[in-house]
Amino acid sequence: ISGGALDMDSLAAAKELAIKTCEEGGKNKPCKVKAWVRNGCIAVAQRKDGKAFFGITSPGLAETEALRKCQASGRFQCIITTPEGCSMPKF
Repeated sequence: ISGGALDMDSLAAAKELAIKTCEEGGKNKPCKVKAWVRNGCIAVAQRKDGKAFFGITSPGLAETEALRKCQASGRFQCIITTPEGCSMPKF
């Protein structure tokens, strides 16, 4: 179970919305923030046993980075569970 928030005005607001999204009205409680990104992109890969790996990098590279970290942890089947999302500066 996961949740996220992009392009928020503050880290506190982003964390609050991500937790709210994850908890879906209480059925997934308690959720907590495990990673965040500012001026970059993030994706999550997960092993078959449930362990998650975060790719936090430049646009277009986060999924590759998450999979690389997951696969480097051993001979595990890894999949992207949260596709790349970016939170870039607003001009």
